[in-house]
Amino acid sequence: MQEVTSGGTLGKGVDDLAQKDQVMRPTGKALETMKKILRSRFITTAHVMFGREVENLTEIEIYKTIAATAKQSISDNWIKTNRQYAERQEKQIYYFSIEFLLGRLLKSNLINL
Repeated sequence: MQEVTSGGTLGKGVDDLAQKDQVMRPTGKALETMKKILRSRFITTAHVMFGREVENLTEIEIYKTIAATAKQSISDNWIKTNRQYAERQEKQIYYFSIEFLLGRLLKSNLINL
């Protein structure tokens, strides 16, 4: 088993993440701006996916809209990250946890993003 230490073989990004003590969270005006953007994306996604106003969506449609909106929010960084991994030929570690796969935990998982 490989030990991950500063300057290890798993890449600078992993080492940097291991050294951070806390997650940076937006506050104040930045948080309000992010809320407005997320709300707008949610409404637009609902219109595109189902052709209806948010108030008229079923619970399943709301769930699908939340999932699609969350995916849109992370996809740009996801693409950029994968491109950097490919360019640098860095190794990746995949970790799956059942707690992130349960639908009823979607709310808390979105809050923790």
